[in-house]
Amino acid sequence: MKRLGISVEGATEREFVNRVLRPHFNQYGTSVTGIDMRGNVSLDRIKSVLPALFGSFDFVATFYDFYGFKGRAQRTITQLETAITGLTGVDRQVRFFPYLQHLEALGTRP
Repeated sequence: MKRLGISVEGATEREFVNRVLRPHFNQYGTSVTGIDMRGNVSLDRIKSVLPALFGSFDFVATFYDFYGFKGRAQRTITQLETAITGLTGVDRQVRFFPYLQHLEALGTRP
């Protein structure tokens, strides 16, 4: 069974991983674990946590809220995902899948 670790912003995202993603991925032979950052997500915090996950999982992903991302300045979602990928030191297409959720995608505006 393949192992996927998803670094999440907080409890809400962790519950989504556990209740929605885990059962779905289990059907395809992949176990999924949500790793809770407990808020205050920033590039510095990600850099201190994310690289260590590659030793425990075959694949690693992120599930953070764009609106709450600390120090995002004028960066777009794509720019932040690229910056996060640069912190990992691995090939994005092979083992790492960054994802930032934008509130407008859910039908609301910040």
